[in-house]
Amino acid sequence: MIWSLPEYLIRPLKKSSYDYCHSLLEAPDYELHDVYRALDIIHKEMDFIQSFLYQQSVKCSQRDTSVLFYDCTNFFFEIDDEDELRRVGFSKEHRTTPIVQFGLFTDRKGIPLGFNVFHGAQSEQISLTPLEQKIIDDFNLPDSRLIVCTDAGLASFDNKEFNSKTHLIKKSLNCITTDYITIRPLKKADTATTEWALNRGRSLALEPIRDDENPEKVYAEIERTGWRTEGSSRVFSLDDIDEDDPENYNRIFYKEKYVIITPSGNSKNKGKTLEERLIVTYSIKYKHFMQHKRLLTLNKASRMIAAKNSKKIDLKVSDNVRKFIKTSTVDSKGKAITDSSSRYSLDEAAIIEDSRYDGFYAVSTNISPEVMPVKEIITVNKGRWEIEESFMIMKTEMRSRPVYLQNSERIKAHFTTCFMALQVLRILEQKLNEKMGRIIPIQQLISTLRKMQITSIDKYYTGAYTRTDITDGLYDLMGMRFDCELLTKGKIETAKKISKKVLKNL
Repeated sequence: MIWSLPEYLIRPLKKSSYDYCHSLLEAPDYELHDVYRALDIIHKEMDFIQSFLYQQSVKCSQRDTSVLFYDCTNFFFEIDDEDELRRVGFSKEHRTTPIVQFGLFTDRKGIPLGFNVFHGAQSEQISLTPLEQKIIDDFNLPDSRLIVCTDAGLASFDNKEFNSKTHLIKKSLNCITTDYITIRPLKKADTATTEWALNRGRSLALEPIRDDENPEKVYAEIERTGWRTEGSSRVFSLDDIDEDDPENYNRIFYKEKYVIITPSGNSKNKGKTLEERLIVTYSIKYKHFMQHKRLLTLNKASRMIAAKNSKKIDLKVSDNVRKFIKTSTVDSKGKAITDSSSRYSLDEAAIIEDSRYDGFYAVSTNISPEVMPVKEIITVNKGRWEIEESFMIMKTEMRSRPVYLQNSERIKAHFTTCFMALQVLRILEQKLNEKMGRIIPIQQLISTLRKMQITSIDKYYTGAYTRTDITDGLYDLMGMRFDCELLTKGKIETAKKISKKVLKNL
């Protein structure tokens, strides 16, 4: 007999989990149809399951809910007809089939906190506040103040307004004050904001004050458009920076100002305004990253143009590639182009315009500089990658798709099982990192878990895998080992009792 202890963590699907469980020492005494029937109960108790999991998780893990990250992804279905839940909408994978959207809150350490599932045609912007309100009301968070961090797609006026006030918790009559940090895309900003953000500032070393200029006005303009860096109060121009100096490579330069924002579209807050802090940063490291990324995109566009495949360019090119391809109807001599495959070329103007933004990044927040300086704002915003990694884990490592379910309630229950497995896995990751004193890549952890199998030899059991520092760390967490000796059936029974006791205490 060969079996793997932790596979249930990374295989939340119904039939594969059921089949796998029959290889364990204690095979389940239920049938597959019982698993599917249980999905109806799981759906009914979705809200309770999320709050209960959080309350139990704090008993075994350090949760940091001072910052909450929220983002959405979607899952496609191989069907043609829409239904109540599976609807055609904006697909992250540019598919035209119906999708279901999944919104996820994680805490500052990247551990899942709460989720919601909504139909594919719904705007993701309106999914944030209902779930956040549910977390505030039901989760009994220890913090009296929390920060919600999102990407630009969720930075609507209504969401910002919701996270700019104090909320009463109905159950306890306590209050939680919420703030926000969101990405501000400079390419979609108004002209005045964009010009201020991209202004490199005046360098007095390169452009001294002329005799016909008013020095006070010059210094006022330098103060308005100039840049700063952490640890220095000096205002300077980006042209004064030596970009070849290694000390400047990882340094963040910034400018900030307060702006007034107003609602747009069908906002429920028409007539209201908000004052927020707009922070623009410049990084040489980020500049080089953007240049490299654009070079890869241009190479792809050039290959498509050289292949003269107009159909592929018109129908199958993603927006980030298509924006660098220019379509012409006449040639350089003014003659009409009759060959459709010769209409395309690289758009030099688009390339120059795109390069203007190299190295620049902007966020907006309602948090004052006295409460949180720029460096800390940037640090908090960088944590958004954790939630993207959680989506990646769900879609690839956990194999949460395709979903072989038709009923909307059971589809939601399916994602509930994925959420539960994801939370257990992320807590295990956190505890293992703390135990080992270093960061273990999640893919490496999952690969190790899948290989940790135990085999029976006559009346004994032993590990059937290669011992590594990760397996040692996992055994240290469990307080038992299966790889250093032959284990009797009695010791296995003791291990089973310990695991059951742990589950019972939860």
